[in-house]
Amino acid sequence: MLPRPRRGKVLFFEPTRGHAPAVRHPDVDVEIPRHRGCRPRLGTTFLLTLWLAVPAAGQAGAERPEPALPTASALMARVLERSARVARNTNAAPHTCLKRALVEELDGKGRVVKTTEKTYRVQCVQGIPFSRLIKVGGRELSPAELRKQDLREQAFLKKIAARDPDTMARGKEAWVTRELVDRYEFKVQGREPFENRMMVVLEFVPRASQPAAHKPQDRILERLTGRLWVDEADAEVARLEVRLLEAFSLGWLGLVGSVKQCDLLLLRQRLADGCWVNRRQTLVLGGRKLTSALRYRTTEDSSGWL
Repeated sequence: MLPRPRRGKVLFFEPTRGHAPAVRHPDVDVEIPRHRGCRPRLGTTFLLTLWLAVPAAGQAGAERPEPALPTASALMARVLERSARVARNTNAAPHTCLKRALVEELDGKGRVVKTTEKTYRVQCVQGIPFSRLIKVGGRELSPAELRKQDLREQAFLKKIAARDPDTMARGKEAWVTRELVDRYEFKVQGREPFENRMMVVLEFVPRASQPAAHKPQDRILERLTGRLWVDEADAEVARLEVRLLEAFSLGWLGLVGSVKQCDLLLLRQRLADGCWVNRRQTLVLGGRKLTSALRYRTTEDSSGWL
């Protein structure tokens, strides 16, 4: 009688005498042939070879090198190209969402002293978003407020209808522009996952030479630093963190006021059709207006994208 094979063993056949029909072993799912000149025997040499080969294969897979990080200039060039292409696209599918805007007035210790909440229905018409107010502080609009929103929407649609779509597409500015990027020096920090997608993380600081500051926003831009997470596949900014490097005054000798804090957090998401939209934006501003200290936090949450 042939020896009973043990589960999980590798068998091969060696010469023997006699002849017997194939039998089904109770511990395995295949028939073990018994035929002239063969009997099953454990393949010791084969098992040893297999045992040596498996770790080597695993080690080779673990040593696969990670793709080289892109340079900051190459990646930002892709971001600019993508942003301009999205701005020119007049065939993008229209999307709608609900946007909740919360404005909080804070005291010197960061405690909320006053809150204003508004809810908007946002829709895109020929690539331009229109926000229609639908709630204030959780309450529905009054008839007078509804008429006001109707008039705003009619004026917006009339203005859009009077414009040539191609001209609008050419004149529509991308949200990331060459003028904005040229203000900063970018440095690649590494890769990391964000929202189940691989990102390249960059740090940016203001360039030593800046354009002349003619507007208050120019004075803010030349003092901002932070980090951004760029989706490596789509070349879209998925996360942005910005802070103010130093305070600055407004007006002659600072009589109008000053800005001491400007912290921005922007989170974006990728929709099923590949379109990127804002999911959350939080802005904290602190400073002085004339003789009164001011500190505000605004938060915009967009959800229910269709």
